Amino acid sequence: MDVITADGQLRRVTAQQEADLFWALRGGGKGRFGIVVAMEIDLYPVTRLHGGGMHFSAEMTAEVLHTYAAWAATAPEQMGSSVLLMRMPDIDGVPAQLRGRFLSHLRFAYTGTADEGERLVRPFRDLRPLTDTVAEMPYRDVGTIHGESTTPVAFHARNSILATLDTDAVETLLRHAGPAAGAPYLVELRHLGGALARPSTVPNALGRRDGQFCLYSGAAANTDEVGPLCSSLARLHDAMAPWRHGQPAACASTSSPAQTSPTNRSARRTCPPTSPGSQESTTKLTRRTPSESATASHSDAEKAMQVSRLCPLATSRSTMAS
Repeated sequence: MDVITADGQLRRVTAQQEADLFWALRGGGKGRFGIVVAMEIDLYPVTRLHGGGMHFSAEMTAEVLHTYAAWAATAPEQMGSSVLLMRMPDIDGVPAQLRGRFLSHLRFAYTGTADEGERLVRPFRDLRPLTDTVAEMPYRDVGTIHGESTTPVAFHARNSILATLDTDAVETLLRHAGPAAGAPYLVELRHLGGALARPSTVPNALGRRDGQFCLYSGAAANTDEVGPLCSSLARLHDAMAPWRHGQPAACASTSSPAQTSPTNRSARRTCPPTSPGSQESTTKLTRRTPSESATASHSDAEKAMQVSRLCPLATSRSTMAS
């Protein structure tokens, strides 16, 4: 990565050069250590997938969420999925059957066979969705699964990692973000696990890998709307605290498309190795003993302190050791 740090320096950051900063940038918090102006990444040979989305009416929201929570517990890691709750805007460009309605939108991206993909989504087809676009597609069309606008907006969001999503968690989420709640924000539950749950071959600052879901919430807001919106988001995440893994991120704002890249979210749980020597997607999950965890946490804290001296933007939240 090429990074401009808070001292105005352009730094070339790799696992061998500026290794502590390389560690911190990968999981230590967005925008805390500098501005990344260039990045080199690995590509994986994914040419097709079985994916798409299904919209459901407001009346089906509870059944959809409870079905999804149970379904996700046994979904294979080749299946990436999420479920969105929001009231669709009543504007041109939104299909007439969805315009102005509160909906849940299930999103799927499966890298296994088409037949197995069809079997996996059948429980949701049985719920009679309003729309259903799940089908074979070339990977280049993965962005159509979410189908979000690419027009930049001022968007304010807050996230939590959930350790579990049981019946009570679903009911709590419905009270705060369901069709009767009148919430001024959207909510998306993103299923984690899979490759995200396994330690990186090159160590990084990413913690809470054993979290099961990311609870993402937010809305576009003008300056005078930010305070009330952040208060509403805080009430949601406080209510979900019994199921939370660690502390939630604070309400953050960006000037970007309304949500993060659909490409990054839709097919993120499995990364096929490019060669037998590539272990990122095949390494078994390593569980630390208590003494190992204490040692790792101490080491991570020392490393974060070293990085914070280099980059004044760093804060104590940049260390997310498990």
